[in-house]
Amino acid sequence: MNTSETKNNLSADEKRALLKQLLRDKASKANYSHSLSYGQQALWLLYQNTPESAAYNVAVAAHICSCVDIGALQQALNMLVTRHSSLRSSFSPQEGQPIQTVYGYKDIAFEEVNVATDTLAELDQRVVTTYQQPFDLKKDPLLR
Repeated sequence: MNTSETKNNLSADEKRALLKQLLRDKASKANYSHSLSYGQQALWLLYQNTPESAAYNVAVAAHICSCVDIGALQQALNMLVTRHSSLRSSFSPQEGQPIQTVYGYKDIAFEEVNVATDTLAELDQRVVTTYQQPFDLKKDPLLR
């Protein structure tokens, strides 16, 4: 059986899943670069002077008091990254000028941490420690 016969024997859901995977594979290889905005240039300059600083990190902590559908949460975060190219970007110097490289589709690294047994103080410390980790603007993603 050849490839086209195999594709013809797939259900509609299987065809959609195959098309989705093919589009993601194609999109993941599509990278482009362009110059930085003024705000990005300022951030790059600050990063060059103090790469260990977390001064411009933005953190969000949420207390969820019910069951969480981890798969749905991960899918929502991936959709957010897909929609906003700045979350799939990195900065780097090229010919003496900083540029922004926007990467194609990527699933974000998703870390699930069970904090059910942590005390409030331990949880606060965990959040602060994570928040204070600086980003490496030369590597994507700019989301953690």
